[in-house]
Amino acid sequence: MNALRVLGLCMSYGPVPVFDGINLAVPDGTLLALLGPSGCGKSTLLQLIAGFQRPSAGEIWAGDECLSGPHVLVPTERRGISMVFQNYAVWPHMTVAENVAFGLKVQRLASSDLRQKLARALEMVRLESLRDRYPAELSGGQQQRVALARALAVEPKILALDEPLSNLDANLREEMRFEIRRVHDLLGITTLYVTHDQSEALVTADRIAVMRAGALMQLGTPKDLFEHPANSFVASFIGNNNVIAGKLEERGRVRVGPSSLIGIDTSGAPTGASVAFCVRPSRVRIDPEPDIPVNVLRGTVLRSAYLGESRDLLIEVDKVARIRAAVPASREFVTGQQVTVHLPVESCLIVNSSET
Repeated sequence: MNALRVLGLCMSYGPVPVFDGINLAVPDGTLLALLGPSGCGKSTLLQLIAGFQRPSAGEIWAGDECLSGPHVLVPTERRGISMVFQNYAVWPHMTVAENVAFGLKVQRLASSDLRQKLARALEMVRLESLRDRYPAELSGGQQQRVALARALAVEPKILALDEPLSNLDANLREEMRFEIRRVHDLLGITTLYVTHDQSEALVTADRIAVMRAGALMQLGTPKDLFEHPANSFVASFIGNNNVIAGKLEERGRVRVGPSSLIGIDTSGAPTGASVAFCVRPSRVRIDPEPDIPVNVLRGTVLRSAYLGESRDLLIEVDKVARIRAAVPASREFVTGQQVTVHLPVESCLIVNSSET
């Protein structure tokens, strides 16, 4: 059963369209990440689902209930959706327990029920020992846990998270990614997670919807998107990918400048079409064994960056493309060094260009 359906959803601000005809189905219990660059419409979509804005056209359904439609607009407080915002939005004059219990008090529960649900919410996010502290006495990660506990305490049908980790430092972000996933696995609640960070999406989500300029570019599991991107935009946005523009000579073969490159063709494009040739930096081989028959290029090292466990190379090949390669940190390279680059056929994908 789908916990949420978005049908032909349109939104514009005056003459400026945000998106036009978004369709999306979220199965019950799924954690769906809405992933894309700033300005692509993902936060607007979340606000429409939560009821903070009214769509220009289309429908939003939660189970068998229409939340938004041509003649329907269910108020935010009756949608069964809890929202966690980027800036935490915890009240500074309330303790942790008072913040988390706020929504429960609005529901006018019996004291025993309120205490039980409050204790469970604090336990879920591991804040029992901090229940009497004020927000000023908490770290950013702990404040975000308070916001999460407050949203979960009222037992919503759907949890909506809008860039919840963007204000945290790198270490806290990594910790909270796993914490959000742990809580989701514990409760099995349908969750919508807006982020522009592909690492967050890959770690936390069951499914990812990649958005660009108000359009849904691809929807699938993290593995699907990582290994089988639908187009050059998804290939470049999910993971570090070399995306090289070229023309399709025949199925499985792309012309890039003077070179003809072979890869696994998922584009379905006709001969002569503009396509993208993709290979991940970790799959690129530098100065391989001789006598490799295909996908061997000569290049010049433009940059060699030491990253501790590996070295990141930027190489210009055939004066028409630049390729990044991840090599062992023990290998030394200098700017201007001539190298041979091998792109293993089984690691190369040919996909549609999102620019056409």
